[in-house]
Amino acid sequence: MDERTKVLVTVGVTALGTLLIAIVSSTLVILKDYLQGKWSRQADRERWLRDKLHEIYSNCILYTSYGPMSNYIYKGDAVGHEFELAKYLSEGYRLQEVRNAECQKWLHILAVYHPARGTPAFDDFMKKLQNKEIKSHDIIELAASDPRLKVDFKPEKDAQTKCDIGRGAAA
Repeated sequence: MDERTKVLVTVGVTALGTLLIAIVSSTLVILKDYLQGKWSRQADRERWLRDKLHEIYSNCILYTSYGPMSNYIYKGDAVGHEFELAKYLSEGYRLQEVRNAECQKWLHILAVYHPARGTPAFDDFMKKLQNKEIKSHDIIELAASDPRLKVDFKPEKDAQTKCDIGRGAAA
């Protein structure tokens, strides 16, 4: 092999090697971006689902915590104000019906989407729901057993600093 052929072969091998390295590295970059996007979408979906579950559970707890409206209505000193009292009572009972409807809506949403269907604890919850005997502690127990809410807590790096700043401590 003469000197010119050696140079051409060396240049060709170098170019081919460079091309292969470029192809492999770009393939790895594309694969990395794809996997990062996939993991990011999965994390976003899990966060969204957790937020929705928090909304469902908190609304269930809120609406089951309300007492009857009659507890908040003072019926004394109604002499001479019967019309205003009747109007106030009517509005109170209407609001109670709205609260009851909201409570039933959130409880049924919870029942539909809960993953523990078929378990004894869930069957007990459904019996209480049908008999309208659900209390807020029943919701809390159901939330404690929901595996979708169990996530490793990872506080922000500077969460303590933010808490200290909120309390007026020097940063």
